[in-house]
Amino acid sequence: MWKSSTPQPFTGTNKDRYHLNSNEDLESQQPPPPRRVTFKGSTTHTSTETDHRSRADEENGDVPSTADEERRGSGVDSVELKEHVSGCKSENVTWKDRLQLFTWNWFTMVMATGGIANAINSIPFKFYGLNTIGNIFLILTIILFVSCCILITIRFCTRPGSFKQSFLEPSESLFIPASVVSCGVMLMAFAKYGVPSSGKWLQTGLEVLFWVYAAMAFLSSCAIYVILWSTQQFSLREMTPIWVFPVYPLLIVAPLAASLINSVPTPTDTLRISSKTIIVGAITLQGTGFLVSALIYSAYLYRLMTNGLPSPRQLPSMFVSVGPAGFTATGVIQLGTLASKAIPVTKVGSAETISVIVRVLAYAVGLVIWGFAIWFFVLSVFGQWRLLHLRRRRRRSNSGIQSESKNTRIKFDVTFFAYVFPNSALVSATHMVGQAFENDVVEILGTVLGVSLIVVWIVVFGKMVWGVWRRRLLWPAEKEI
Repeated sequence: MWKSSTPQPFTGTNKDRYHLNSNEDLESQQPPPPRRVTFKGSTTHTSTETDHRSRADEENGDVPSTADEERRGSGVDSVELKEHVSGCKSENVTWKDRLQLFTWNWFTMVMATGGIANAINSIPFKFYGLNTIGNIFLILTIILFVSCCILITIRFCTRPGSFKQSFLEPSESLFIPASVVSCGVMLMAFAKYGVPSSGKWLQTGLEVLFWVYAAMAFLSSCAIYVILWSTQQFSLREMTPIWVFPVYPLLIVAPLAASLINSVPTPTDTLRISSKTIIVGAITLQGTGFLVSALIYSAYLYRLMTNGLPSPRQLPSMFVSVGPAGFTATGVIQLGTLASKAIPVTKVGSAETISVIVRVLAYAVGLVIWGFAIWFFVLSVFGQWRLLHLRRRRRRSNSGIQSESKNTRIKFDVTFFAYVFPNSALVSATHMVGQAFENDVVEILGTVLGVSLIVVWIVVFGKMVWGVWRRRLLWPAEKEI
């Protein structure tokens, strides 16, 4: 029975309140709590509401459901929970239990690793061993992708219904396209590292896989948004750039097409893989993805104007806004550079004239979009600095007075790979701009960004491995014994 001195959350009617004063069973009188849409770092629940809700659960004898354990343990819920509850013994948690917390979010690790491999290939200053480093990252990407597929399959097979639930949970379903993007990133790396040293069979295979990926990207982006819009309701106050994630598969279609066309050695091979058709399809899908992301950009800027910067726990998500413009600039500029190779014959006019016109237009459009990506990158960097500065000052002012708020704590999880993958697009775009305009300063800038990004990947990947080993990741926050 709830204590009358402590206010408790209640969603029923006045009649229900009257029955609460009787001796009837509370569980039969209290309606189920409404479903809340929460994201990692969201400020939907205050610490007071969380304490009230947890006390009510304890007094009623309620045990958190398996779905709640999955959301909380995977690090995607907005409320940070304690690692162990009273009576929970760590030796009772098996690897089978830990794999129940393996979500689609982990495919961001594959995206980031593949993005590093592609960024290394775009570095203009070549040296002995650079290609080997890129191949190592490519092999690691394949290993991580296969591992993620196996682990998430084990989760779905050992717990019936979890596959369907992953599509209905907003904080997880938004990351389902990460598996599709991982496939596209690997195909891009295959074209860069594999085609130059392989025969025509790989060229033909990648051409087929390009169209398969294009269909997957288009259908998955539409399907995820329809599922979210038909099953969930979102608040603009909770908006983060993660909302653009379902359209990410479309944003690497043009870079994938450019990598495929650029990897073939001769104009004859270019004609054999129908490069003109690939360019038309790539520009269409890339433009669609960028326009959709631009619409979400407007909502993101409106959210910043009305609600201020995100909470410190949402720091990595700010860099997701860099990716759409970065990938689009990379694809458009590189396809413009390949115009003379991809359009050797035309009925409109001479191939040289047409290729020059296409290249000039591509450079102009790509340059504008590249500046757009740089603006969001600088915005994200200053936003990170500002939030961390305010957090440090607040901690000093509250030192010895009160503990740090749960919403202001920064807890590492796998979504920190957002520091890597979107920014790899900016690195590639910077290299493309430098090569297109033959500007050494821009190329040096891109190289510095690329080296810094590798360092960031090493730090994040190391913390991820350490977190799994030290039971800070893939570890249930609460477990029924």
